[in-house]
Amino acid sequence: MSKVKITQEQADAIEGLERIWSEDEIIARNVKGRVFNEPYNDSHRRLEELTLYKLVHVLKYGYEVEPEYKVGEWATDPKGDVGKIGTVKGRMLHADWGSYRAWISKSKVVHSTPEEIEKEKECRTNKKLNDLLCNLSSEEKSRLYEKLVSLI
Repeated sequence: MSKVKITQEQADAIEGLERIWSEDEIIARNVKGRVFNEPYNDSHRRLEELTLYKLVHVLKYGYEVEPEYKVGEWATDPKGDVGKIGTVKGRMLHADWGSYRAWISKSKVVHSTPEEIEKEKECRTNKKLNDLLCNLSSEEKSRLYEKLVSLI
C-alpha cells in the first residue's frame, strides 16, 4: 500500500504521540476526541486536519512528509520545466515558468536541483539579452559593439 503524504507538523505530532501511546491508543483517543468534540492540545492540533481513515493509514502503513515550498524557491514540473515560485497557497503554488506563469499542485513538482536552477537562470538571462538586442537599431548595435570592444 502506498504511503500517505502529510505535512512536517503532522509528522512531528504523530512522532510525539507514538512516544507516549501505542497505535491503538492513538486511534482510540482520536475517535473519542471526534465523538465528544475534544480538541487536541496545541502540539498535536495539526492531526485534526487528517481524516480518521488517513490517520489509521499513516499509523499502519507509514507516511511521507510533503516537501515544503517557499516564495523565491525553484521547482521543476513533470515536463522538466523549471519555475520560480511566486505564491504558495494550500496545496498549490504559482510560478513563473519562463515563457508563462501558472498554478500547479505541489504534489506534481519537486525542488529544482542547483544545476537545473543555474541552467534556467542562464536561459532567462540569454533571452533577456536576445530580446534587448533584437529591439536595437543597426546604429545602436554598432555603438554598443564599439563600446564593448573599448572595454576589452
